[in-house]
Amino acid sequence: MRYVLSRVQVDDTIPKIDGWAKKVLPYVEEGDRLRTQLAGLKKLARYQPIDTVSLKRMFADRIIDLEAYPF
Repeated sequence: MRYVLSRVQVDDTIPKIDGWAKKVLPYVEEGDRLRTQLAGLKKLARYQPIDTVSLKRMFADRIIDLEAYPF
């Protein structure tokens, strides 16, 4: 339970970072160098998505049971 929010945050943030990088890279590179950077980004941003809906529900159920945040 301790790492539920961290796992959800990371899973939600990786696609955002990927999108931001795709917007920034064309400003700093072009042509073959841009394609190379985008290929590297594709490797770095590759991840296995997790079931964040179930994790959020589990966390919400815990909050309801405790009637407070479990920190």
